[in-house]
Amino acid sequence: MRKQYINNIKRRQRGLTLIEAAMVLALSAVVVAGAVMYYQSASENNKSQVALGQLGMIQSTVQTITGSTANYSGLVTADLARSSNIPASQKSGNTLISPWGNLTVTGATDTYDVVMAKVPQGPCQTLAGQDLGSSLMKMKIGGADASSPGKAAAALCTGATQDLAWTFR
Repeated sequence: MRKQYINNIKRRQRGLTLIEAAMVLALSAVVVAGAVMYYQSASENNKSQVALGQLGMIQSTVQTITGSTANYSGLVTADLARSSNIPASQKSGNTLISPWGNLTVTGATDTYDVVMAKVPQGPCQTLAGQDLGSSLMKMKIGGADASSPGKAAAALCTGATQDLAWTFR
């Protein structure tokens, strides 16, 4: 009798039960979902850092192009796209490319505007919260004035995507 009982136990323990297999699959799904979320977050942060680097590069390239005159009349995106200061990966022909779409630069007499199109909400909040130095005159988020960077400006990043515009001197 005891031998038959032990044989029955061994027979029952040969494989996974359906509940055990389902638990393994559920745990695997949670791990994969966490990895995907982490990757998306890291990718979004990387794009924000690339965009910040682009803004700095644009500022220095504009200063190089215009010299000490501080007259930005006639300055257009194509001028920067022709510059060797801007990496080839961030331009296509006579256009500049941000991580999310086109980036335009237009000059006026004593200021120039940089517009980044279709910035997602998370990176919009990151970029809006950055202090870009004393040469920043104003910032617009989706056409609304965000005169000073910080939490108040980041609060304007409400849609799925926004156009961000900076005016520098």
